[in-house]
Amino acid sequence: MKEGASFYASFKNGNGESFDDKDRFFSYYNKQELEKIIIESKLFKDIIIEYAVDKLGRTDTQWLDIYAKKDKIKLKNDEIKKIKEKRLL
Repeated sequence: MKEGASFYASFKNGNGESFDDKDRFFSYYNKQELEKIIIESKLFKDIIIEYAVDKLGRTDTQWLDIYAKKDKIKLKNDEIKKIKEKRLL
C-alpha cells in the first residue's frame, strides 16, 4: 500500500476462530484486540474502529469495522522482522 492509501477491514466481534456453514473461515476479535494489533503494527494513522450491524439483519452477529490511512513506515529493522514474522507486512 502507498502512503495515504485508504484501508478497510471488517471482523466479526467476539473471540476465537471458526468456519461457518459455507466453509468460510472467520477470526473473531474484540475492539481492544484490534486496536492493539493496528496500533502496534505502526503501519496506519487516522484509525477508526467502530461497531457495525450485520448487513443481513442477523441480530446475533456484530461486526467491527476498521478505517485507516496507510502511514509512512517508520520502523527499525528488528521491528520490520517481527512484523513480517507475524505476517502483518
